[in-house]
Amino acid sequence: MLKLALKPGETLKIGDEVKVTVMLSTYNRIQLMIDAPREINIQREKPEKSRIIVVAGKERVQITKTEGEQW
Repeated sequence: MLKLALKPGETLKIGDEVKVTVMLSTYNRIQLMIDAPREINIQREKPEKSRIIVVAGKERVQITKTEGEQW
């Protein structure tokens, strides 16, 4: 797995035919433009769990919930 940090306007090229460009980046959301041939299947996949990171002083506390669970 590869983890990258891109700014709006920057492009990631995958192979010779696929380009992914960051169009907009806000606090909790990004917009991507994907340029790929029609033969390539592109699907959106949602995470099974949501994470919230609470920073209090120097300590980090991670709270997780399963999909559909109410807070």
